[in-house]
Amino acid sequence: MRRAILIFVCLYSLTSHGQVVHWADEVVGFSSQKSDLLFSASQALGKPNKFPDFSFTPCAWMPDLLDRADSTFIHLGFKEPQTVGSVVLVQSFHPEIPVSVYLKQPDGKEIYIPVPANLRSDNIMQIPVLPARPGISTIRVVWNGGMQGDPFQLDALGVMTEPGRVPIPFYTDTLGQINRPEALENLNSPYDEVLPVVSPDGRMLYFDRKKHPLNTGPDLHDDIWYARLMADSSWSAPLNIGPPLNDEGHNFINAVSADGNTLLLGNTYNRTETQSHWMSFSYKTSNGWSTPVPINIIGFQNRDQYNEFSMSADGQYIVLSIESNTTNGMRDIYVSRRISDRYYSAPKNLGPVVNSAATEMSPFLAADGQTLYFASNGWPGYGGYDIYMTRRLDETWEHWTEPLNLGSGINTANWEAYFTTDAMGNMAYFCSSKGGDNLNLYRVPLSPVAQPADLVQFTGKVLNRSSGNMIDATISYVLLSDSVSEEGSTTSLGGNAFNAYLRPDSKYLITINADGYFSEVTEWNSAQADGEQLFYLIPRKVGTAVTLENIYFKVNTSVLVDSSFTELEKTARFLLDHPDVHIEVRGHTNGLCDDSYCLSLSQRRARSVVDFFIDSGIDEDRLSFAGMGKTEPIADNDTPEGRQRNQRVEFIITKVE
Repeated sequence: MRRAILIFVCLYSLTSHGQVVHWADEVVGFSSQKSDLLFSASQALGKPNKFPDFSFTPCAWMPDLLDRADSTFIHLGFKEPQTVGSVVLVQSFHPEIPVSVYLKQPDGKEIYIPVPANLRSDNIMQIPVLPARPGISTIRVVWNGGMQGDPFQLDALGVMTEPGRVPIPFYTDTLGQINRPEALENLNSPYDEVLPVVSPDGRMLYFDRKKHPLNTGPDLHDDIWYARLMADSSWSAPLNIGPPLNDEGHNFINAVSADGNTLLLGNTYNRTETQSHWMSFSYKTSNGWSTPVPINIIGFQNRDQYNEFSMSADGQYIVLSIESNTTNGMRDIYVSRRISDRYYSAPKNLGPVVNSAATEMSPFLAADGQTLYFASNGWPGYGGYDIYMTRRLDETWEHWTEPLNLGSGINTANWEAYFTTDAMGNMAYFCSSKGGDNLNLYRVPLSPVAQPADLVQFTGKVLNRSSGNMIDATISYVLLSDSVSEEGSTTSLGGNAFNAYLRPDSKYLITINADGYFSEVTEWNSAQADGEQLFYLIPRKVGTAVTLENIYFKVNTSVLVDSSFTELEKTARFLLDHPDVHIEVRGHTNGLCDDSYCLSLSQRRARSVVDFFIDSGIDEDRLSFAGMGKTEPIADNDTPEGRQRNQRVEFIITKVE
């Protein structure tokens, strides 16, 4: 299975005898902390938050700079007593050498551990404890108080059973280093290009271009641009998408629905609105994109000047990067569930596995609805903002896998964010500041480790059963499973096919609805997917004529052959599902025999079809029949093909109650 997750352990020098570090997991006390959340003592618990990046971070304990006490200390503990042969300090930003360390023994007494005089001021410091002390439950580390200059930050405190090389885990995608990102030179410009959003089929790329001379309005704020994928896999010259999606405000796309017919846009387009952090939907029409309409999220608030959103492929969920009164620090990632058309529930925090005390931004929920990509400066990385991947473990949206750094093939010491993939996860697009002073777009093939779950494309057309013309319809799907919940919908609009991406080896209940037509309900098995699906709907009006395909009789008789039963059973199911419909079955023949024989044969054949429907449970009062003989040909009787078409059975809707 290609989904094996790899763990790459980055070492501070080399490991010693396969040792591991046990990281503190309880706060006992501290002299001061800069705040109760950011820079708090709790940030020093567990493994290092930022390694191998040692830049300034809110994800580490930092004493209050106004604290002028004689000493600065932090006191951390272990739920399980440890044998301590060395104490490991991982510091960020400006490391500071402590003056003393105290270990608490099982009898409650503290042991003073001197700090070596030759200890270097490194981001990773190791203080030996000789001889090793068993049963240690807490460690207190003391620094000089009233420090001047740059503050120090303690990211993590750990212990080993003996002095040696310090192994620190770094959860990253090593396979991704094989694939090198390609700068999209045809799309990049001297201006900033950000927020790439690729359509699920991978054929259209939207992005936000800032301050370009062709942008709308005197201030040249953010405008939406787009490009099309060419046959040689290059991108066409980008075009400004124009009104109504671009106006004088800040315009950008956050997500595209699976069928490509709905856009999730940043902000609202009524510029008199006092709330500027909402979102809008725009729908594809025969005349282009509709005027954006606002989305309402219950209890929405954002204390940050920036926000980004993503939408699940089925439109049932919106994932948000915002700062509210429930954030774990700065901006966090939340999820909001669809309640009704353009109304979504109050945002729910994804929890501390995803959200750090720093900023999580630019979330992208893959088409599988489980794989989440995001950028952060609060998790182990290469510097600046890195891009990470996590997978949802259940339906609560609270349990996730540990974020996986996408590796040095994508992430650098610069700024990387705004990650997006096509539905199959073959090609990814992102934004980076590397290689210049502005932000540019890149693409890269994803390694198997970083790809979303496999999906099957569910695509096709909805046709008028009478005319064969394409019609606008809504196709809803529900996963037939007792253990997993999944439902959604897609549309076929303006002569375009519908499109969705569903689980492999799964059964779905499909419902097709269109104004003025009888709905259809059927099952679809993704394990048997064989390209484009065709669904036929019958117009809901008296006089509609429907030809029954593949209805055959034994020669010169009214006896149905077995191959006819599939179509007849489908029609019987339609009549059972719609008890308000009355029909007349009509039989037709070709023109080879005399008129009276053809008329009699067509009547008997129509009667046979009616009898089949009655035997299937259809009320006889809803059925009538007529023989038309050879009076209504639809093709030339001079050819075998024409005669075959003329010899047919159809039904006419005579009444809809």
